[in-house]
Amino acid sequence: MVTKNIRAVTYLPPKYHQKLKDYANQKNLTESATLVEIVKQFFEGNSPQNNSPDRTIIEEIVKEQLAGTEAEIVTLKAQMEQMQQLLAGVMSGKTTARKTRSTPSFVKPKLQPLKAEDLANRLGVTPETVEKEAHRGNEHFLAWSKSKDIGRVSWEKRGELYYPIR
Repeated sequence: MVTKNIRAVTYLPPKYHQKLKDYANQKNLTESATLVEIVKQFFEGNSPQNNSPDRTIIEEIVKEQLAGTEAEIVTLKAQMEQMQQLLAGVMSGKTTARKTRSTPSFVKPKLQPLKAEDLANRLGVTPETVEKEAHRGNEHFLAWSKSKDIGRVSWEKRGELYYPIR
């Protein structure tokens, strides 16, 4: 058979090979044609399942995780900037760290206001829980958020954002 397609050899676990065969039989396709269809759906997104509830749930989970990761990146960037400034001071001799042989004190980066989703990620709860606890009153929320926060920081809701209180 002459074809312009490129041959791809793969080894499937028996469980997935059986699923492939079942799908091919269901669609009245060869295994090869089935694999082409699956790859097309994956790369081109032509699957009718693209708007499935599972996909929506997965997208929401990814967005939440991304928001938490972005908050962590902001914190890491601030820490790196402080370390660079400290190192520049040591290298230029503007600090007494070498003379006294003491470790310079490290200043924690200033925490930024967070959205409910980002704060929920930091506290290890859902955004709904953050909102519910915030509605119970400011004093309650200050104590509750401090008990959940990894850095023992209290948080206060102002408008749509949550601000750290030290």
